[in-house]
Parts: sequence; structure tokens; C-alpha cells
Amino acid sequence: MKRRITLLLAFFFTLLLYEMLPAEVPDPCFQQRVNKLLTAVADQYVPPSFSIDDPEKYYWPKAIARFSKYGTEDSSANAWINKLCNRSPFHFTLVGMTRLFFLFPEAPAINQNRITILKKVFERKDSYNAFTGEGTENHISMSRTSGYLFAQAALKYPEIFPSASEYLHAMKDWILYTARKYYYVGNGEWNSSIYETYNIIGWLNLYDFAEDPEIRMAARAVLDFYAANMALHYSWGTIGGPEMRGTGPDSANTNSMNYLCWLWFAQDDREPPFGFKGSQYVQSVHAATSVYHPPSALLPLARKTSLARSLYFRGSKPGYLLSPESFVKHFLYLNPTFSLGSAVSAYGGWTGSTAQIVPWKLVIRNDSSLIPYEIGGNGRFYDHFAGKMLQPFTQVAQYENVLIQATLTPVNAPEIADRIKDTIESWKKYWARDFQKRFPQDTFKIEHNPVNANQTVLCKNESYITIPGSVRITRKNSFFLADFGNTWIIIHPLTDSTKILSIRADGSIRTILINSARFGKMCGFILEVADTLQFENSEACVKAVSKQASFKKISANSFTYRTSKGIQLAFTYSSNGTFMEASSDWGFGMVMQTVIPDPDILRQPQWPSGKGFGRIPVLKVDGRKMDFSESWPVLEGPGVLIDQGIFSVTSPWGHYHVDFTGKVPSFDDKDL
Repeated sequence: MKRRITLLLAFFFTLLLYEMLPAEVPDPCFQQRVNKLLTAVADQYVPPSFSIDDPEKYYWPKAIARFSKYGTEDSSANAWINKLCNRSPFHFTLVGMTRLFFLFPEAPAINQNRITILKKVFERKDSYNAFTGEGTENHISMSRTSGYLFAQAALKYPEIFPSASEYLHAMKDWILYTARKYYYVGNGEWNSSIYETYNIIGWLNLYDFAEDPEIRMAARAVLDFYAANMALHYSWGTIGGPEMRGTGPDSANTNSMNYLCWLWFAQDDREPPFGFKGSQYVQSVHAATSVYHPPSALLPLARKTSLARSLYFRGSKPGYLLSPESFVKHFLYLNPTFSLGSAVSAYGGWTGSTAQIVPWKLVIRNDSSLIPYEIGGNGRFYDHFAGKMLQPFTQVAQYENVLIQATLTPVNAPEIADRIKDTIESWKKYWARDFQKRFPQDTFKIEHNPVNANQTVLCKNESYITIPGSVRITRKNSFFLADFGNTWIIIHPLTDSTKILSIRADGSIRTILINSARFGKMCGFILEVADTLQFENSEACVKAVSKQASFKKISANSFTYRTSKGIQLAFTYSSNGTFMEASSDWGFGMVMQTVIPDPDILRQPQWPSGKGFGRIPVLKVDGRKMDFSESWPVLEGPGVLIDQGIFSVTSPWGHYHVDFTGKVPSFDDKDL
């Protein structure tokens, strides 16, 4: 009874956050979007040459689309399968063949090559095999989920595949461990516009084709977990907030996650805002042909047009291999016209494993176009303006609609960079030494050592903001105003030295604000974002900021800022500290193949610490310190919670609850 009362209170509280919505079926246009996607992939998409390393990555989704549209006798799809099925599969190619194998068993090419396909899976023994293979988080997800289903199929042929049962049980252990772990610590390759879809499609296969009900329930829980995070960050056609692996705000958003979000969450049957471009949209055929659909309670969060006021979320994610726990702290502020999100962590930004991190992003609804505005920023230690590639000397902090970006490149930065490069060279040797012990026959991977340092180092003490070139930016006394019509950004430089550039990036013009200082001094920006919920127009916004907001420098690396709402923020750049890199499959210390890698065995080098190596700033809100060292829930905010094995969402379209505190999850989506 008490639990029901609590849920009722949560439900009615959440209703206050949204405009009242009609009670009809929440997504009547889903099937139309499915049809548009399948038609685009089946009839319009042109796969690359067969001569590339992984043609199946592109031909299998096209074959799925053609079988779905034209039936299993389709000559083109059958011809591709006959041509490519004798090749040795790996993660990107395993996952597509899995869906073809189980969804279209009557297709002539599948029926005729069934044993060949299974043999190719079981014969592979290098680091790309389906059962103990290594790689990034999405590589492992695609491999292990495919390995489970192919082992399930191989049980019918025990004389050919005597190890099938052993592999099936080993993959089940990995599936149940990983799925449950997500509900306690989150995933390591979080909010990746490039790779989120690849993390998901293997779980779609499990949900659709696994015969074991425990596996199907675990897969459903994982898909709900991803769907919740995607719904939260999807912002008017693009991905908002920070990304573990993204492309930054200055690139055309044609990544796989954009298309999957469009398929699941769009409000109508129109094509994606960016059209069907590139090759990444083809991976969404997995979701288009799956029986899984995200909980309808998530749709108001994903669509955001129904928000009646601002929502503020925070959460945490682990490092790779789901360790250390609560390593990355996330923030996301949602509003009817914009989303602002950022991440704070001790990731160093020195290697290729952190080169795709997008530290923060602001997305603003574009009332004159289907394509939203995207704003980002970073320091200038590396040679780019992409708003990604985490860099060692920039720290970010956020509270609600205010974001701080501070860069402090030390005088001895070149010496620090040389020292780190030497450490990375040693790391490469340690990795190769132990990898050879695990996979002695895998000469290809040894010759393509993944451990690497970021290149094109500029080593400037500059901080920049990148804004769409079509947006008007004006100087207002001590700050800049970026006017988007429905939203305004107040930009306070941390020093008096600010210049504005106009550059072309990925076919569009971007305006770059660069704030700089002498080496060893702090530069950067404070961004305060406001909209018509807060102010009637830009003049009212400027007037309020001029009257209420104030910036005061306290020391060489600290300052206070009073927001237009009267909130006092105190920021300190942390020069002292230590860091780590994203290890992915780069760790050393493990000498045996394993299904579930042990993060306590896999190691990184002993990184330097002390002055110049700090990564996590200090932020106080009205005198209260934000504790980045404590363990945070995976996700918490109005109407949404993922914590300690529980996922709960409440919205005008219902309540949805998953309990994964036991071995397998239970689901409750009944009306309150």
C-alpha cells in the first residue's frame, strides 16, 4: 500500500512537469517510419565495394531490408549471402548475419549455407572470435550476443559442434552479468552517437530470437536501459549532452544513434531531419524488424515539446569494462527549447581512447528548420574546433542552465606531453606482450597495436566555443549575447582577450569565440542559457543578466559567478590530481582468454600525478560543494530513476518499472 501511494505521488508530481497530452496511442506513425527506412535501405542505399575489409557490415542490413520488403526469394540478397558467407565473421558482421539467420531461415541462401555459417563462427579462434573476442564495448556486445544465438542454433548439430552447449552457458553468464550490471553502474560507452546503435542491435537479436526466457528478459531490460538514456538525450533530431564517443557539434549528424532515435521517438512519419545520408542509417533495420519497442512512458521525454518547465538530471557512468564505478558524473538540463548536458571525469584526454569524447553540448530547437542548432566547446591543446577530443587542460562544470569551461595550460605543458608520450609507448609494449600470450596466432592485431597517443598537438592556452554561423552574436558590456530567437546564451569570457573567427566545418559555417591567456593562467567561458520560460525577450534577458549576474575573480584559478536567478556558483580549477585513460581493450596484465574480463586484472600504466595533472574541478552551489568523489545513481531526475537495480519512469503516458535486483529482471507497466 505504501509503495502504491509513493508511486501515485510520483505520478501526479510528474504530470506537473508536462502539458496534458491526449490519451490516444502514443506513436501511430511508427510503422510509416519503418516503411520509409526499409525502402531507403532496400532501394536507395548503395553499399561499398566488396573489396573492403567488412562489406558484410553494409550488405547484411541491405539484405535484411530487401528480404523484409521483397520476400526471402529476393535474388540480390541471396546472391550477397552466397558470396560472403564463407568469410570469417567478426563483431560488425556477426550481428547482421545473426538477424538474417534467425529472421529469414527459409531464404534459400540461409537454408543452403546454414552449416557453413555456423562453422565459420565456431572456427574463428583469434581475438575477433564470437566467444572470447576483445574490443570496445560495442564490439563485445555484438560478439557475445551473436555467439549466444549461434551456439543456440548449433545445439541441433552436436556431432559437428560439440562445444555448443559450453559456449551457450558461458555466453549466458556474460549476458546476465552485463545486463544486471548496467542497472547498478551504467554502461562504459555512454550516449555515443556513433556506436550506441551497435551496442543495442545484439540485444535486439537476443530479445527476438533467444529461446531461453531468462535471456529474453535480460535483453529487454538492457534495451529499456538504453531507450531511457536515448530518450533523455534525444533533442529535436540530434543527440544532446556529452558523449563518450561522438563527432561533435560541427559535424552533420548522420550517425547511427540519430537514426535509431528518429525511428523510435519521432512525432510524425516524415523522413529524418538530415535525410537518409551516409551509411550509418542502415543499422536501424535491426530495430525496424524487431518486436521490441521502447516503453511509451519514455516518449514525452524524447519529444520534449510537451515539457511545461525545465527538468534537471544528474547521473554517473563507469569506465570501460564497467569499472571504476561512478567514474563519470553526468548532468543534463532539459527545457522546451534547449538541452544542455556535460560530463566530469578523471579521463585524461591524452590517447586515442578519449579522442572522441564530447565533454558538453548544447542543443537548441530551431523554429525555422527541422535541423536544430548545436553548440559546443573545448580547449585548444589539439588542432581542431570540433567540440570533441577531450583535452588534458580543460575542465568543465555545470549547474542547471549554467556551464563553465575553464582552460589552464601550464608553462611546462610540452614537457608534460613528452612524458605522457613516453608512458604510452611503454603501454604499447606491455599490451603487445600480454596480448600475444592470450592470442599467440593473432599476428594481425599485433601488427595493428591499438594503443596510441593523440596527434597534432598545438599546446595553446586557449578555450573556445563553437556556434552555428547563422546566429547573431553581439557584445553587451562584459559579455556576449547569442540570440537564437527562442533561446539566448549569455557568454562571459574569463579574460579580456577574446577573438571571433568564422570557419567552414563539414559544409557549414561556424562562429568560433576564442578566449586566451598566458601559459599558467586560466581562460575560458561561463555560459548561461535562458529562454521564453524565463524571459519575455532578449532585451529582458540582457537586462536581468546585467542587473543580477556578476563575475568575480577570487584567485588565479578560481572565481565566483552569480546567475540571473541569484544562485551563487564558486568554481576552482584543480591543477593537482591524477587521471586515467579509457582502456577499452588496451589493458595489460591479463594473459588468458576470458568471457567476462576482470577489471582488477587489466591495468594501465602508472600515470603521473601532481601539479598539471588535475582533471576534476571544485564547484560550490550557494556555498555547498558538489561532491564528485561520492557514488551517484546511474540516473536520477524528475520522473526517472536508475539506481541499485531499479529503473522507473513516470510520465503522462504511463508508469514503467523494472526490478533487476535479482538474477533476472521483472517488469511492471500497469496503469496506476
